[in-house]
Amino acid sequence: MLNRRTFLIATSATAMLAAAPALALTPNQASRLVTQVASEITSVMNAGGSVSRKIGQFEDVFKRHADVATISRSVLGPVARSTSNADLNRFSNALTGYLARKYGKSFLEEGGGSVTVKNSRDRGRFVEVSADARTPSGRRFDVTFRVWDKSGAPKFIDMLLEGVSLVTTERAEIGALLDQRGGSVSRLTRDLPNLG
Repeated sequence: MLNRRTFLIATSATAMLAAAPALALTPNQASRLVTQVASEITSVMNAGGSVSRKIGQFEDVFKRHADVATISRSVLGPVARSTSNADLNRFSNALTGYLARKYGKSFLEEGGGSVTVKNSRDRGRFVEVSADARTPSGRRFDVTFRVWDKSGAPKFIDMLLEGVSLVTTERAEIGALLDQRGGSVSRLTRDLPNLG
């Protein structure tokens, strides 16, 4: 059963997507973005170098190709509305590093591999682009990117691993971390570099 906080967060995120303008973005443009992201992720996974260097490269990919502001607001939920722009920007920067460490380590634990784009579908408010990720051992899993151009250029606003949304997962986890800090976004921002 949903509690009040979960309901408010889910309603807020849905309202953000519903309020977005109609897309000029085409499925082909979204596929090109995801092909570029997939190429860069594959390159990082298969390159030499330290884990910390690769995590930094994952963070660069995320900064260039994700709509970090939208993801940050969605992850924070209703709290984002009462947070200053300066605090939101600091939180976005900290969240980017946190996500790069958390998900980059997961990719790197597989020891390399490849990501290949399969198809794209216009979902109205965003385009979904499906891809296959494969590890050197032959393990395969589905990755789906949700892409829009509301920020002025095609960017991804969510990534689903085996159907599980990164944004939904992080909304719950960041919400719990925020509760532990009395709802203080600035305290959470300060602590995020030590997490993930």
